[in-house]
Amino acid sequence: LACWPRPSNGRGVPRPEGGVGARFLAWTGDGHVASHREQGRFEVHFAAEDRQAQRVTDNIGLNMAAVSPTAACLAAGAGAGGGSQMIIRPAERWDKAVFSAALGSADEAVEAVACGATFAAALTSKRVLRVYGLSGLPLGIVSVAGRSVALAARHGHLLAVTGAPGAGDAPPPEGQDDALQYRLLDVRTRTQRAAGRLPLSPGSRLRWLGLSAELAPV
Repeated sequence: LACWPRPSNGRGVPRPEGGVGARFLAWTGDGHVASHREQGRFEVHFAAEDRQAQRVTDNIGLNMAAVSPTAACLAAGAGAGGGSQMIIRPAERWDKAVFSAALGSADEAVEAVACGATFAAALTSKRVLRVYGLSGLPLGIVSVAGRSVALAARHGHLLAVTGAPGAGDAPPPEGQDDALQYRLLDVRTRTQRAAGRLPLSPGSRLRWLGLSAELAPV
């Protein structure tokens, strides 16, 4: 989920310092990703590290991000001039600083991203959930029944929320019920821990998604 500047992120995490004109695309207790659009770059800061933020040059129109203690992933959606793309930036420097995560075709677009301890994931316009290692190596692909809504990850678990089957390709008008479903996946064992209808109050909208320290969906 993209995150914009605000006093806190709902979990008591203080607003990070991003500099003048910074727009935060991801902001959690694990770190943050700040966009400096006028300078054509992003800054990735991992909370557990004391060194300076890592800089990522943006020449593809990146507009979404996620961060974990071990990596950050950034993506450009369908409106990007060069087509949708996803990149992964491990916290520790490997043989190169940034890795590309391949999509299935030129017309497939990333719509939501998440980062776990050893993986990055994306929901795409082809109604699939793609999971990658931190080097961009594909680890798995899962078909989803409805439109992309949100992703969250913690440690080895991945939480995906999509539209329910038959709910349409767009959210319903304001005030009408939004039929959503969730899946909680264990990426390491490649098993599904839980799935079902996402409980929402009548007429409400999903505003935030995450996993607690006990790995419970919140």
